Amino acid sequence: MAHKTYTGPEVGVTFDGEVCRHAAGAYAACRVFDIDKRPWINPAVADTPELAQHLRDVISRCPSVRCASWSIPSRHKGLPRTGNP
Repeated sequence: MAHKTYTGPEVGVTFDGEVCRHAAGAYAACRVFDIDKRPWINPAVADTPELAQHLRDVISRCPSVRCASWSIPSRHKGLPRTGNP
């Protein structure tokens, strides 16, 4: 599995499923992750600065360090989403 990238209005997320085996801890901690949906990572849910920060905090605790997040610059907010559908 290659790196996958997901972009929301406030924050983007990358994930490497071949390396990250600790995602279960993130499921309960953040509603951005929903294993019953595809894609199962939906950063569009983190649509406020507070929820985006919560997502960044959850990702920062990833023990494999194979998940990453970044802030969407304000000049890009409102533009069409990119990344995996």
